Amino acid sequence: MSMRYYRVIILLFAFLLNVFPEKIYGTPVVLDRILVVVNGQPVTASRVHLFRAYLDITHGTGLGWPLLLPDLAALTPEKLLEIVVIDELLFDSASQGRVLAPVGARELDARIRQFENFFPTQRAWNEFVGEHELTPDFLREFFERRIRIESYVEFKLGVRAFGEKDL
Repeated sequence: MSMRYYRVIILLFAFLLNVFPEKIYGTPVVLDRILVVVNGQPVTASRVHLFRAYLDITHGTGLGWPLLLPDLAALTPEKLLEIVVIDELLFDSASQGRVLAPVGARELDARIRQFENFFPTQRAWNEFVGEHELTPDFLREFFERRIRIESYVEFKLGVRAFGEKDL
């Protein structure tokens, strides 16, 4: 076969890729949206959604956000994103400052169990985990971050997480 034949085949294939990309590559799917980048770390829409759910569940319990929050019913998406950005910055400061002891496995397991106990049944907990596509590793990372941020705020500002009884 001649070289010209191969060129025609390659050009035809390239043409088809451009005209019908979904037939070859499949339909593109958005897995998550990056809303903002903080210190090189993306903050995704699913993370903000999970953080909102976490705040709703833990509000007034002494867990959750270590500083005062506005009324959660009036919390706008913009304000929520601002809180998540502040949370990221606090975590970065806690990590860089190296003022915190490592989070122990027992403390971490106790915090996860404490959060799990907010759900009335195991089924409700499983639905929450499924809805947010949480893995055991992600839960450990999430709660380790929470503990580090709360400890850092308490260390630096002398403020511990507020519960309704503290207000």
